[in-house]
Amino acid sequence: MSILGAGYMGRVHAESWTKLDCAEVIKVYSRNLSRAKSLAREIAAQPVNDIKEAILSGEVDVVDICLPTFLHKEVAVKALKAEKHLLLEKPIALTLNEAKEIINAAEKTSSKFMVAHCLRFFPEYAKIKQLLDSHSIGDVRVMRAYRIGTYPTWGSDNWFSNLSKSGGVLIDLMIHDFDFMRWLIGDEVERVYAQVNEKVAGHLRKGYHAMAILKFKGGAIAYAEGSWALPATHPFTMYFEVAGTKGLLTYSNRKGLTCKAYYEKEVQELSPTSKSGYDLEIEHFARCILMDLEPMIKPIDAYNALEIAIAAKKSAETNRPVQQPLRGD
Repeated sequence: MSILGAGYMGRVHAESWTKLDCAEVIKVYSRNLSRAKSLAREIAAQPVNDIKEAILSGEVDVVDICLPTFLHKEVAVKALKAEKHLLLEKPIALTLNEAKEIINAAEKTSSKFMVAHCLRFFPEYAKIKQLLDSHSIGDVRVMRAYRIGTYPTWGSDNWFSNLSKSGGVLIDLMIHDFDFMRWLIGDEVERVYAQVNEKVAGHLRKGYHAMAILKFKGGAIAYAEGSWALPATHPFTMYFEVAGTKGLLTYSNRKGLTCKAYYEKEVQELSPTSKSGYDLEIEHFARCILMDLEPMIKPIDAYNALEIAIAAKKSAETNRPVQQPLRGD
């Protein structure tokens, strides 16, 4: 297999792939050959800076794309047309039209394709999904999510700062929670209202901090907040809660690897497996390839998560709620 991208996410994925006996990373691609060499040296792979070689090589049957979002469409379509199994970092693309092109290419091949919405595999979030599916807290009424931290400095050529390439926090960061919320309750969003900060100074720039309210067709409402605007000294923080008619489930990464379930007469602390969500995600995709199974995350899931994020972006730009589904891109 080939890993495309030798930055932060490329390294995360590489570490997970190398834990599997059934997989071997053959090539590591980066435009910056020295970065490719650095990662390839650590995992005994071949560094390359020719993307065609990384994708089209006969030694490669799986491609894992961890490149900047604005490169996703072109490279993903190339890999799918080459009949390679494809794991693609989220978001699927920057625009719905690009997402459609990738999905159309995937539909023309028998290869496995999955967008890496990793939150579904994080043990704490998976536990919340399991409890919700068992009707532990009854019918969902409210969800709340925070995903906040400092600006991601690891992007090559500072691409996160160019919102035309990254989409800002709504598309790059908060899409995690948009996908999870939709998957968690099995319902579609019908209306989105969002705001982004307007101040452009220092580490706080427009598009670096956002808040969104989602109204689901079944009546549930959700609040999500994402930030790249916190000081570098502040730890990355994830928080999630879902309230139902019979209880409340919460998770915070600042309070250890535990979830809490609040019921009318008791509080339970739940400790899911401490195994990495990235390891579980990679294991799942490898199992789908080896056993000819359908990946948990369907192309339409990645499309719909992007659609929510783009609706939120449109809402912030117009200061008005935006109905789903979107018309046009």
